[in-house]
Amino acid sequence: MKISKSPRVNLSVILPVYNGMPVVKNTIDNLLSQRTSDVFSYELIVVDDGSTDNLLNYLEERKSFRIKIVELDRNSGRALACNAGIRAANGEVVGFIDADCAFVNDDALLKHYESVRNNKEGSYGGLRAESRNKFWKTYQENVFSKWKEELGKGSIEAISSTNLFVPVEWFKLEVFSPLYKGYGFEDRDLLIRMKSHGKKISFCDGALVIHYSPTYIAELVQKMYEMGCFSGEVFSQLHYSEYVSSNYAKVDPRVNKGLLVKILYALYPFLAGKTNFIDMLLSNKSCFPYVLKNAVVKLVLASAYAAGVNRRL
Repeated sequence: MKISKSPRVNLSVILPVYNGMPVVKNTIDNLLSQRTSDVFSYELIVVDDGSTDNLLNYLEERKSFRIKIVELDRNSGRALACNAGIRAANGEVVGFIDADCAFVNDDALLKHYESVRNNKEGSYGGLRAESRNKFWKTYQENVFSKWKEELGKGSIEAISSTNLFVPVEWFKLEVFSPLYKGYGFEDRDLLIRMKSHGKKISFCDGALVIHYSPTYIAELVQKMYEMGCFSGEVFSQLHYSEYVSSNYAKVDPRVNKGLLVKILYALYPFLAGKTNFIDMLLSNKSCFPYVLKNAVVKLVLASAYAAGVNRRL
């Protein structure tokens, strides 16, 4: 692993990237436009998670005193990429941003820093969806709103680590588990462990992030199948009580042996082969109501997760 040097700073932003070109360019531009002052500075740590596109060449062109590059020899997954960024961080406060996100305000990092310093706890800025597809915009907004609602109830494990900033000392207690090599559950796992140490996270007004990623059902199906195959298994073993009370357990054939779950994973090959049709159903041109589209998406993703789990049985 190669690390380039940068001076000591107040706040470190970790940006894990795997084949993120060209979208990540906007994210980097946005981060480098954040305000600094005589008493506040930050660094951007870009972790190249074994990308095979021209990300490294672009980063070398953009390299400055504010950008630190961490290069992983091979694709290792988000958890290990984030841990590599944590090890390279110099800031008193450390946080994470994804390659398809951008802050709304140019003082968001400063607000996160002040929130952590003043409240002595983690700071979460929330996410807002941006998509040309009205269904996916509404779908993601509902998910993000639910995260914020759960955070307000003290359930810090309900949120994502994207746009989350915490005191660097937290990572002396816990880091992302290296067991999560695929998609999903790494954030929830870490935050459950942080919560067991009495750590708290508050919502930071004015630090909102826009999530720009275009969403296609085939992409989500693949992620849910991968979660069922790998990370769901890890999470269920490490945090069984939390897992069995989640919606994932309801479609897990190891936990729920009912007929509905068997039907779900039996339907997977058919539904996975109809993703183009489903995307057309979800498009802006479709006349179907949101509630029907939402039900279809939940069915397809539940089927993918159940099939992923079933593959390991």
